[in-house]
Amino acid sequence: MSLSLQTVKSIILLDPKGNRIYAKFYDDQFQTQKEQKTFEKSIFDKTKTKGVDVILQDNLVTVTKTLPEFRIFVSGNEDENEMILFSVLNTIYETLLLVFKAQFQLSILMENLDFIMLTIDEVVDRGIILELDSEIVVNRALIREEEQLSESVIRK
Repeated sequence: MSLSLQTVKSIILLDPKGNRIYAKFYDDQFQTQKEQKTFEKSIFDKTKTKGVDVILQDNLVTVTKTLPEFRIFVSGNEDENEMILFSVLNTIYETLLLVFKAQFQLSILMENLDFIMLTIDEVVDRGIILELDSEIVVNRALIREEEQLSESVIRK
């Protein structure tokens, strides 16, 4: 019997023009910044059409959620279950919704980028899906953010 973990290859947040807000790649398929940006542009361009929420690009299945101020993309291997990838996507979205209460202006996201990174790290670690309950993710990310703030105050 072989053990298989559900994995994610990348999580990407882009603004409405396709510029990177945040991107995390979990393997070395796209080793350089240029390769990553090329992939980001290709998935952004393919999902410009309304109603497109899943694509196959560069042998990766990518699911997306489009909001007025940004888009979230979650990619996995081409044989990865799309529903699992949508679960990761929705967990990230629901966590941000719980914290920001639908205040998804780009300026607010940029001011809180550290929290967004903590959120993503609580959902996926090194490509392995850890948690899909948004309330648990919020609590863990808030605790980690408080710990980081405490550490920075102690260092000063």
